[in-house]
Amino acid sequence: MIPFLDTFTRADFHFGARPETITRPAKLSAVDRNHPGIQFVGVHMGGLAAPFEELRRDLKPEPNLSLDTSNAAHTLKDDEFIELLKIHGPAHILFGTDWPWFDHASEIPKLNGLLDRAGYGPADKENVFGLNVRKLLGL
Repeated sequence: MIPFLDTFTRADFHFGARPETITRPAKLSAVDRNHPGIQFVGVHMGGLAAPFEELRRDLKPEPNLSLDTSNAAHTLKDDEFIELLKIHGPAHILFGTDWPWFDHASEIPKLNGLLDRAGYGPADKENVFGLNVRKLLGL
């Protein structure tokens, strides 16, 4: 089993979640570092609605951490999203839409443009759009 950790940092405000239960970037990194034998996925690029400086400072790339793109291209500025793509690299990014909020028909072109701007080539895009998750799940 692969833990997919929801990282909506404003869940306390929007859904009444207790702040101590929210997976912020620092908490995700700590869990990841403390359990190197487990593969983790931080959805929403590791911190939906987190301040970008918090993502940059607290969410460090690790061999057992992948990030999914769901909704993050809508909450981060393009340059911030691209910086995260560069920091974490094409082997650790998974395509996600955050359906029903967004669908693949609109997300694929949006993400393709951001991947281009991050310097991802065709093989990198194949990884992001499917191979990474297949490897992660052993398919």
